[in-house]
Amino acid sequence: MKKLVKIGIKSDFELGTIKLVDALGERVLVANVGGEFFAISDNCPHQDLPMFDDGVLIEGCEVECSWHGSRFNVSTGICVQGPSTEDIHSYLINLVGDEIYLDMEES
Repeated sequence: MKKLVKIGIKSDFELGTIKLVDALGERVLVANVGGEFFAISDNCPHQDLPMFDDGVLIEGCEVECSWHGSRFNVSTGICVQGPSTEDIHSYLINLVGDEIYLDMEES
C-alpha cells in the first residue's frame, strides 16, 4: 500500500547536496541532483550502520558511507564502490507543487 510522507519543500534541499530526514522513524537521505530529487536508505548494507548526515554529493550524484567508504548512486541506490557488495534501498519521490513527499514503498 502506498504511503506518502511529506519530507519538506524544494527549498529545504540545496542543489548538489544530500540531507538526512526522518520518515516514519526511518533514516532517509534525500538528494537534490540538478533540481531532481532522489531518496535512499541511510542504512549501509556493508555493516548495517547509518551512513551519513548532511553534506555535498560526490561527483554530482554519489554519497559515501562515512564508516568504510562504500559509495552509492543516489538516483538508483546502486553500489559503485566497495567494500559493500550490495545496493541500497531507494524510494520514490512525489512532487506536489513545491512540496516533496516520500513514497515509503520501496522502488
